[in-house]
Amino acid sequence: MGTPHFGVVRRHDLACNASIPSCHWLCCCGVSAEGLRRQRRAVHWYKHFEHCATTSKRPANATTCSARLLLTQLDVVLSDVLTGGAVVLSDSPYPHVLATLLALAPHVRVAQTTR
Repeated sequence: MGTPHFGVVRRHDLACNASIPSCHWLCCCGVSAEGLRRQRRAVHWYKHFEHCATTSKRPANATTCSARLLLTQLDVVLSDVLTGGAVVLSDSPYPHVLATLLALAPHVRVAQTTR
């Protein structure tokens, strides 16, 4: 995973300072406790996805790493985040799931991801 890119963190801080609801990894500002919970759920999903993609060991319950299940969960998780109150979403998992995010939110005018 590495350390967060300074520019991304800086943009999150700028959004927060401007009172724009923003989420970056496990930090959110200007969103409700429910919005923060939804963001953390997205990060948890991403960590699980990353584990499934990179581990050579099969999990005890291999169905938790099924592509169909992960993609179904992704739609639910992203739909929840999109209705969680954040206007700015940065850092993982968003660069990795941008196509799905934009399909779920065609009203998004600008989406920029860097890593």
